[in-house]
Amino acid sequence: MRKVSLRTVSVAIGLARSVANGTTKFPFVGYCADLMEQMKNELEEARKTMPYVTKPRPYKKEYQQQKARGEHENRMERQRARRGIDKKMPDNNGNGKADAREGKDVAHRKALDNGGSNKHGTYITTPAKNRSFKRDSKGNLVSETSKKERKK
Repeated sequence: MRKVSLRTVSVAIGLARSVANGTTKFPFVGYCADLMEQMKNELEEARKTMPYVTKPRPYKKEYQQQKARGEHENRMERQRARRGIDKKMPDNNGNGKADAREGKDVAHRKALDNGGSNKHGTYITTPAKNRSFKRDSKGNLVSETSKKERKK
């Protein structure tokens, strides 16, 4: 299915209205009407496939799934690490974040996925060094080889 933006549909609707009013002489009036019908149908189909448009998002279910996969414990560990650094270091501008942590990540010496915890130690690093794969300025994946694998 082709992607159709709402702007495209609104332009087509405006054109069809001007043809219907007789203000614009457009030789392909039938084609314009068919095109509008097709766009309308495509938008309706797209809305049917969009998640959570017709029903509310199941936050409770998502939370239970996160707990079952073990993501919840790791997230709590990351939060405790960030809060611990915020308590230890000064916050001169008063925004609740330690000045040394602004724009940075709190990394674990032993990764949480490898069985690490805050007991193994944490440190402040740049987001680029703490991410798993190389990315461009827009955040798109550039290489699926991590920095540690490239060093080998």
